[in-house]
This record gives sequence, C-alpha cells and structure tokens, in this order.
Amino acid sequence: MATEVNKLSYKEKVKIIELVSEHSKQRIPTAVTIQGNSIEEYIKLIYVAKSNNANWVILQPLLKENTTDKDCYIFFNKLIPYVGNTLVGIQNAKEYLGAGVISKDVIKLYKKFPNFRVMKAESSAIFMGEEIKQYPRDLRVFNGRGGQEIVDNFILGCKGIVPALENANTFLKIY
Repeated sequence: MATEVNKLSYKEKVKIIELVSEHSKQRIPTAVTIQGNSIEEYIKLIYVAKSNNANWVILQPLLKENTTDKDCYIFFNKLIPYVGNTLVGIQNAKEYLGAGVISKDVIKLYKKFPNFRVMKAESSAIFMGEEIKQYPRDLRVFNGRGGQEIVDNFILGCKGIVPALENANTFLKIY
C-alpha cells in the first residue's frame, strides 16, 4: 500500500495486505505502508503486515492539526518498537505533509533502532542529496514524488524510488 493509503478503511488495508501476501507467496520482497487513524490502528496494521510476511514496513506519520517535526519524531520513536526485528522505514515527506523528521532526529532513530535502515522520502533530488550526506551509509533512501527526478535521485545517492503501481513497469525500465 502506498500513495493513497490514507483514503482506505482499516478493513480495506487489511484485505490489500492479505491479497499481496497471498499472490506474492514470498517470491518477491514486499513493503507495506502503514497508516492509521490512531496509535492502536497502526499497531494492529503492523501485526497484520508482519503476520502476512511483509519484508519491511514503511510508517507514515500520524498527522493531526498543528503536528510538528518533533511530534513526528516522538511518534516514530514510540511506534518502531512494535515492528520488532522486521526492517522498518519511515515516510519523511515534510514538503507534502507539512511536518517530518529533521536530519538529527533521523540519525537518533537510526542509532536507537537497528532495524530502521530505510527511509521513503518525498523531496526534491537536490534536497535529498544534501540530506543523504548527513545520514549513515547504510540508511537506504528511496525518494518519491511520483518518480520525478529518478535519474538525479540515483546520482545523488538514493537507492531507488517507491513508485505508484500503475507506473512500476516504466520505472523498472528506467532503473
């Protein structure tokens, strides 16, 4: 699940996770974007993803009115332990969402949680190039924005993008 995950009901999210697991049969790695309306819903969805063999989960921040960058850091710091040993990433999309995790807090999360080794960003390639310089080398950054600047993202150090499924074939050719 990605892109419009926040528009799905809890039951729809669970069904999609189950369908992807059933059809992939662990032949390919799967990542599940987790977004909920409460901490409790996030935790339930994390367990659904893990029980359906997700290789990694991407946590979107829980945004409410007046959410700050610090709120996002506190949220991820609270939620990542529920992921256990599964690889975990955070979605950091301040330009789109209005709040995100600042570089020094990304590094704090990295140092605290050995399974936090992936980030799904939603920023310009130029901005991400500067950010990546501050991150540990094994924090893999996937920059989004619908695949814009894909070549620039690779040149600047991103490991890939997380494309919308309707464009995946095109992006595989570019990659």
